[in-house]
Amino acid sequence: MDDLIIFDNDRHRLDACKGAVREYLRGLALELHEKKSNIYPTRSGVVFLGYKVYPTHRLVIRQNIRRVRSRMKKYAKLLAEGLIASDKIIRSMQSWLGHAFRADSYNLRRRLLAEFNFEAYLPTVGG
Repeated sequence: MDDLIIFDNDRHRLDACKGAVREYLRGLALELHEKKSNIYPTRSGVVFLGYKVYPTHRLVIRQNIRRVRSRMKKYAKLLAEGLIASDKIIRSMQSWLGHAFRADSYNLRRRLLAEFNFEAYLPTVGG
């Protein structure tokens, strides 16, 4: 594990946690990446592992959505030309949908599936 996020409303406690993590890692001959180890106000959201994390919810970052749209356009073209098997598309979409599922993304997932008309290629849930 090399990614860590800690939430608290008290900046002083967060500073203390950062120091404790730094000391613990030092005992393992590891160190924090100082430019990437920051304290942010949670109300503005924090980008972490492909999500924008807020105190009340989590969203998929826009860059991730653009990337999957681009990939799906490429897959749709290759599928129409018979140059890619639908099982490759299914695996790719299921992987991305698994990631997106961890965010508040129900409508986003439905829109993307409808946009590329991949529902026909994806197995139905529960039957």
